[in-house]
Amino acid sequence: MFSSSSRFGFPTFSSFSSLLYFFLSLFLSRSFLSVLTFLIAAAFLPRLQVEGKREGSSV
Repeated sequence: MFSSSSRFGFPTFSSFSSLLYFFLSLFLSRSFLSVLTFLIAAAFLPRLQVEGKREGSSV
């Protein structure tokens, strides 16, 4: 009886863990993309501002 219950509980646990891992990877990838876009914006924003100031001063 104990072995049958553990045998029945294993697939549900594995599917739950896989689902949890899927959501975790999705959240991590989403946060990674947001951090990546933030880093790209932080890298390009000052350059764009400098170019804008140059254009403003030249005009």
